[in-house]
Amino acid sequence: MTADAECDSGDQGRRDGEERHEARSAAGNGSSGRRAAPHRHLWGLRARLLLLVGVAVLPALGVIGYTARREHLQATEAAQGQAMDVAQHISLREAQRIRQTHQLLAFLAGLPQVRSASPARCDRLLAGLLAHTTQYANFALIAPDARVLCSAVGLRHPVDPARGAFFQRALKTHTFSLGNYQIGQMTGLPVLVAAYPLLDPQGRVTALLIAALKLDWLDALSDNDHLPAGATLTVLDPTGQVLFHYPHGQRWSGKALANTPLGRVPNAPAGDGVVHTRGPDGVSRLYAFSRVRHLGSAHDLHVIVGIPAKIAYAQVYQTTRRELLLLALTTAVVFMLAWLGGSVFVLQPVRALLAATRRLATGDLTARTHAVRGGSELGELAADFDEMAAALERRTVEILAQHRRVERLNRVYRVLSGINSALLRIREREALLTEACRVAVDQGGFRLAWIGMVDPESGDVVPKAWAGSGQDYVKGIRISMREDVPEGGGPIGRALRSRTYMVCNDIEQDARMAPWRELARAGGLRSVAAFPLQVQQRVIGALALYAGEPGFFDPEEIHLLEELAADTGLGLEYSEQERQLRHLAYYDPLTGLANRALFYDRIGQALARGRRSGGRTAVFAIDLVQFRKVSDTLGRHAGDQALCEIGARLTGVVRTSDTVARFGTHTVARLGGDEFALLLADINHPHEVDIIVQRALAAIRRPVAIEAQTVVLDARIGIALGPEDGKDPEALLAHAELALHSIPAADEEQIRFYAPDMNVRTQERHALEQALRLAIERNEFLLHYQPQVELAQGRIVGAEALLRWRHPEKGLVSPAAFVPLLEDTGLISVVGDWVLRTACAQQVVWKETTGVAVKMAVNVSARQFQDSNLPARVDEIVAETGIEPRNLELEITENVYMGNAARTVDALRAFKASGVHLSIDDFGTGYSSLGYLRRFPVDMLKIDQSFVQDMAGDPDSFLIARSVVAIAHGLGMRVIAEGVETAGQMRLLAREGCDEVQGYFFSKPVPAEEFCERLRAGARFAFPEPAYGDLATILVVGSGPDVVAALGRVLDPGEYRIVTAGNMEGAFEALAAQDVAVVFTGEEVFGTIGEAFMRRVRGIYPNTARIMLVRDTARRSTTESVGQDPVAEYIQLPLDEDHLRIRLREAVHQRLEPPGTPVRRP
Repeated sequence: MTADAECDSGDQGRRDGEERHEARSAAGNGSSGRRAAPHRHLWGLRARLLLLVGVAVLPALGVIGYTARREHLQATEAAQGQAMDVAQHISLREAQRIRQTHQLLAFLAGLPQVRSASPARCDRLLAGLLAHTTQYANFALIAPDARVLCSAVGLRHPVDPARGAFFQRALKTHTFSLGNYQIGQMTGLPVLVAAYPLLDPQGRVTALLIAALKLDWLDALSDNDHLPAGATLTVLDPTGQVLFHYPHGQRWSGKALANTPLGRVPNAPAGDGVVHTRGPDGVSRLYAFSRVRHLGSAHDLHVIVGIPAKIAYAQVYQTTRRELLLLALTTAVVFMLAWLGGSVFVLQPVRALLAATRRLATGDLTARTHAVRGGSELGELAADFDEMAAALERRTVEILAQHRRVERLNRVYRVLSGINSALLRIREREALLTEACRVAVDQGGFRLAWIGMVDPESGDVVPKAWAGSGQDYVKGIRISMREDVPEGGGPIGRALRSRTYMVCNDIEQDARMAPWRELARAGGLRSVAAFPLQVQQRVIGALALYAGEPGFFDPEEIHLLEELAADTGLGLEYSEQERQLRHLAYYDPLTGLANRALFYDRIGQALARGRRSGGRTAVFAIDLVQFRKVSDTLGRHAGDQALCEIGARLTGVVRTSDTVARFGTHTVARLGGDEFALLLADINHPHEVDIIVQRALAAIRRPVAIEAQTVVLDARIGIALGPEDGKDPEALLAHAELALHSIPAADEEQIRFYAPDMNVRTQERHALEQALRLAIERNEFLLHYQPQVELAQGRIVGAEALLRWRHPEKGLVSPAAFVPLLEDTGLISVVGDWVLRTACAQQVVWKETTGVAVKMAVNVSARQFQDSNLPARVDEIVAETGIEPRNLELEITENVYMGNAARTVDALRAFKASGVHLSIDDFGTGYSSLGYLRRFPVDMLKIDQSFVQDMAGDPDSFLIARSVVAIAHGLGMRVIAEGVETAGQMRLLAREGCDEVQGYFFSKPVPAEEFCERLRAGARFAFPEPAYGDLATILVVGSGPDVVAALGRVLDPGEYRIVTAGNMEGAFEALAAQDVAVVFTGEEVFGTIGEAFMRRVRGIYPNTARIMLVRDTARRSTTESVGQDPVAEYIQLPLDEDHLRIRLREAVHQRLEPPGTPVRRP
C-alpha cells in the first residue's frame, strides 16, 4: 500500500486544529451543566484602589480641619481682645472724665454765681461753660425739691430729676454722686449724669449741681480705632437700652435690645465673651462684648464690638480654601495616577486573567492571559495560569485525538460490518452496490459515496450506484481510467491504473482535481479517497468516498477502507458467480431469453396477479416454419444466428407494445429448438392479444440477413388464455402448445386458440374489426338525430347526433355492438372525426333550408379526448363546415378528466375560447367530482336516462335528478335529461326546473331529412294537461269496487275525481302524470310492501295525503319512528261513509290551504 502524495503537509495541522476545536467543544459541553459564575465588576477592584487613596488623603484633610478650627478660635479670640481693648479704653477714658467732672463741679459749687442762686447769673455762667466744652450736654442747678433753678440748656418740657437714684443718693450722702448711663431728660442725648451737693453752713443741702457727660466721644473713638469695614460698636446700659451705636447712632439711640440675642449679652455671667449671631440689621457678625466697670456695678456699661463674620474669619476662610484646593488638586493627581497606574499595572493583568478564566470556564482551552511577565505577583499568577491552561489543552487534545481515532475506527468498522451483512443478504449486483453506498454514508459519516464500473471500450467510469448529499456531483462528472486525458488524472483514474488506493485530502488545493473542483465545491466536498474494485484479479470499477472537510482520511482509516473495498469486490465476485449460475438455470444460453423453467415461474406470477386484479393471461406458443431447412442448408451457426435474431425481434415486439408501458410484465422465452413462447400478463381487452400476434408475425416475417444470405421465415402460433384455459403454468403452456400443434401443416391458418369458444369469439371480433375497417372505406356509417326540446316552450332547440351502421348483410347494427370495438382498436378517432364533420355540415344545411339554427350535440369519447390535437381538429372542422361555434355542443363523459385533469382543463378552455359549448353526458354515473365540475368551463349537465326512467317511483333516483338540477343551476349551467319516455317523467322534470329533455316521449332518433321536415314545419310539442281541471284527484290503488263505489257515494263529482291504479307501477305513473291530492289504498292490497309503497310516495310527493284502510286503527308502522310513519292516516274497516267523507275533505283541505288555516268541517 502507498499513501497518496496529495495528502499535503498541512493536514496534520488541520487535524490538530480540529482536535483543539473539539476539545473546546467537549470542555464547553462539560461545563454547560454548571451555572456560570456570577459576574464580578472590575469596578470593585478599582474602587478599592481609589478608596485607599481616599483614606490616605483623610489625615491631610484632618490637619486642614484642625488648622481651620484653630485659626477660627484665634480669630474669635482676636475679636474678643479687640472688644476688650475698646472696653478698657472706654473705661479709662470714662474714669478720667468722671474725675474731671467731679473736680469741675466742686469748682463750680464754690462760685458765687452758683451759690447765689440767681437764675440769670447762673444761666449765663452755665451756658458759657457749656459753650466752651464739648464733653458735656448740659449743666443745671436743681433744688432739693427737684425744681430747676438754672440750666445751660433751655427746658423744652418738664423734667423730674428727683426720680433718679443718683439725685436721692447725693441728697442723703452730701457727696458727689453718679447716675446711670441714660437718655437725658433735658437733652434727649445719651449721657452720664453726675450730681454735686451745695451745702449751707449748717451742712444742709441747698441745691444739687448737675452735669450731663456726653457719649459722642465714642464716634471719634470708633473712627480713630479704625474698626473694619462693616464693623459696629454698640454701648448698652444695664437694661439693654442702646446708649451708643456706630454707625447710624441717631437711628439706634434709645432703642431697647433686651429681647434680642444682642440684648441678652449684658446678662452673661462672665461679663466678657464672643457670640456669633445676626445683628439687628440682619448681618451675621462675630460679636465680642466686654463690661466697663466704674464706681460700682450698677453703673456698668456693656461695650459690644460686632465684626462681620466674613471679615472676622476672612483669613481663616482664605487659608482653609487655599489648603483645601491644594489638597483637592493633590488628591486629583493622586487619584489619576492611581486610576492609570491601577489600570496598567493591576486592572489590565487582572482583566486579562479574568477573561482567560471565563473563556476557560466556557470550554475555550486556547484561553491565555498574554500578560507581561515580570517579578510581580500578578505576572507570576498569569504565567502559572497560562501554563495550566496549556497543559489542560494538551491533555484534552490528546484525549479527544484518541477519542477521534477510536470513533473513526469504530465508524469504519460499522461500515465493514454493514457491508458484510449486505453481502450475506443481497444477491443482486445493483442492489448490493446501492446498499454499500448507503451504508458508507449512513454508518461511515461520508458526505458522498458512489461506485462506478469501467466501460471496457471507452475506459470511462460509469456511476452505477451512489448515496449521500452530493448526487449532482456524480451525475455531472466524467472520469476516465486513461492517463492521456485530464479526466484520468484524479484519484479514481490513478487508483484504477495503479490498482491501489489514492487519496486527495484537499480538493481545493490539488491541481489535478481542477476538472471537478467546481462541482465538488457546489456539493460541499473537500476530500476524496478512491479504492479499486477487483474481481478475479481484474479491475472492474472503483469505490469513491467523499468527506465534507479537508484532511479527513488518515492511514489507519485508509487501511480499514482497503479491507472494505476488498470485501466489496469479493461480494461482486460472488454476485457475478451467482448471476451466471442463475442465468444458466433460467435463461437460454444461446439467445439470452427465458428458458422453460423461468417461463413457468413468470406464468405463475401472471396468473396470481390476474386472480387479484381480474386481468387475464395469454400464452403464445410459436413455432418457426421451415427453420430446419435453413439450418440444414446454411449450417448450424446460421440457424443459431437466425434464432438469436428472431428472439431479439420478439423481445422488441413485447417491449414496444402499448401494454408493456402499463404493466411491464410480458416475457419472451425459447422453449427449445425453433420453438418460442410469449407471455402477456394483465390483459383487459381481447384485442391486445390480436395486436401482439400481428406484430409478432410481422417481426418474424421480416427478412433475416445471415452472412451473405437473406432468409425469410414464418411462424404458427397457438394461444391459450388463462385462467379459462389453465389455472396453473404447466397446463396453460401445454394448452398453448396443443393449440399450436393442432394447426395442420398444410393449412394456411397461422393462429389457433386453445378453447373453441374463445376461438369463436376472437374470430368474430376479428371479423367485426375487419368489417368496421371496410365500413369506413365504404362509407357505411350514417347519423340519426334525436330532438332536444326546451320544456318552457316545447320547441326543438337542439339535436343529438347518434351513430348508426348499416351493414350490407345484417342491416342496422346496434351501436352497443360496434362502438366499444371502435374504442378498443382506436378507429374511434377516424369515425369520430367523420361524425363531427357530418353533424356540423348537417346543422348548416338545416339552417339554410329552414332558417332555424338549432344546436348540434356530438359525443366525444374518452379515447378521442386523449388526443392533444383534438381542439385543433375541431376548429378545423368548424371552419371547414361553416357552422357557428355557439351552435356546436360537444358532449363528454365524466371519465375524461380522471387521467389528467390539468390537460382536460386546458382542452376544455381551448374549446370555450373558440366559442364551442360543452356538456357532461351521463352525469352522476361515473366519477362525479364537484371539484372538477367547478373548475371545468361546462355549459350543460345531462341527467343520465337510468335516473330519469326510475325517478317516478324511486325516491333515490328522484333525489339524484333533483340534485343535478340544483347543482347545475347553482353553478350557472343548464340541465338536459335524456331517456324521457312518459308524461309523468316529463312533468316531474318540469316541476324540478329541468331546462331541456330528449327521449322517445317526444321522438326517437330520426334521419336528417325527417328532422329537417320537423324544423321546417315549426314543430312544437304540446305537454298533456290533466283533463279534470281544478278537481281534487283521489288515487285509489288496488282496492276493490266496493271501496271505489263508497268513495263515489261520499264525494261530490263536482269537486273530486277518482282515479284508480291496479299496481304500484301504474300508481306511480298516475302520480307523476297528474296532481294527486290523496293516495288511498288498503293494507290487504300489497301486503307487507304497502308501507314501502307509501314511503316511496312520501319521498317523491310529500304534499300528497296518504290514507290506508286497516282492520285495526291501533296499528302503526313498526319500522318508523314517531312522526315518520309513511301512512298519514289509518281508517278502520268496515267503512263509515260519513267519517270517510270528513277525513277525505280534511286531507284535501290540509293539502290545498296554507299551514295554520283551520280545517272546515261539514
